[in-house]
Amino acid sequence: MTDTKISRLSLGALFASLVFIGTFILKIPTPGTGGYIHPGDALVILSGVFLGPNYGFLAAAVGSALADILGGYVFYAPITFAVKGCQRMHCTPCGNRFQEACENALAEHRAHGRRRH
Repeated sequence: MTDTKISRLSLGALFASLVFIGTFILKIPTPGTGGYIHPGDALVILSGVFLGPNYGFLAAAVGSALADILGGYVFYAPITFAVKGCQRMHCTPCGNRFQEACENALAEHRAHGRRRH
C-alpha cells in the first residue's frame, strides 16, 4: 500500500468512528416517534467533503449502520447503510470545490509570497 492509501484508510476509519460516536452516544430522543436526532449527520456530510466518494461512502455508511446495529435498530441498518452513503455523495462535489479553492490559494500564496499589510 502507498502512503496515500494508508492515510485515506486511516482517515476513513477515523470518520467512521466519529460518525458512530456522533450517532450512538450523542443522541437526543424525539418524543412520540421512538427515534432520535443526533450530530452524526453532520459528520456524514464532512466525510464526503474530506474523504471523497469511495472512502467517504464507506465511512458514512459503516459508522451509521454500526450505530443502528448496536443501538437495537438492526432492522434499519441496511437502509441506513444505503441512505447515509448516498447522502454523502451529494457532498463530494462541494468538497472537491473546497479542496481546489484551498490548493489555488496556497499556490497563489507561494507564487506571490507573503503579503504585508
